[in-house]
Amino acid sequence: MIFLAGPPGAGKIALGNKVCAELDLRFLDLSRPNMPRTVDAERHVLEATIGDRSADVIALSWSLQQHAAVLRLTRRSGIVLLLWAHPLDMQARSGYSEPLVTPVKSLETRGG
Repeated sequence: MIFLAGPPGAGKIALGNKVCAELDLRFLDLSRPNMPRTVDAERHVLEATIGDRSADVIALSWSLQQHAAVLRLTRRSGIVLLLWAHPLDMQARSGYSEPLVTPVKSLETRGG
């Protein structure tokens, strides 16, 4: 199983849909914003899906990714693919009005 993780707007749904359509795999999207489910309900669906292997690729919601137990479960059950995009792109695609990341001072590099 492949688990897609990353902040809202990183491309989990787009990548999951495209790859699964191309390779005839089963996709479960737990990352849709504004889902009426609770984290406990999402976790139950995730555990049931892992147990019965009813999906090949699963996009994890941002709220699920905040739980260490969920991350341990996904690492034991398959491969976790971390996705990231430019923070402004992620915010624009996510539908969230508040910033997704905390701004930090620019990092200095030595020699590129």
